[in-house]
Amino acid sequence: MHDLKQTTPRAIAPTADGHAVRIVWADGHESILPLLDLRRACPCATCGDERAKRDAPSAAKASSQPAKSSALRIAKGPAISDLALARIAGVGRYAIQLFWADGHDTGIYSFELLRALCACDECRQKKNPEE
Repeated sequence: MHDLKQTTPRAIAPTADGHAVRIVWADGHESILPLLDLRRACPCATCGDERAKRDAPSAAKASSQPAKSSALRIAKGPAISDLALARIAGVGRYAIQLFWADGHDTGIYSFELLRALCACDECRQKKNPEE
């Protein structure tokens, strides 16, 4: 079982420069999550499908089956320099929803995912103690 203090935020807001999201957790830890990292980790089904396609072995890409059409708008994302958040909204007591300036807004980021995305020295050391 995980410590709720590690996955319960006290404050969530964009950084002053608008290039990241700052989260202060109930255990006192602070995470600064760059927008690029957040966009790349978008947990929505569309972005997940895009990651799966990108990461699929080349043999699977060369499949003779035609691509399935979808009514979903593929969230390839803006250029890195254009990444911006329009707003952040809470989702219950477990997640936030990020509304990107380019209109993408289907990703629900659980607090557990956000804490796992923290790449500060302390969190990297916990994830990879041999480093």
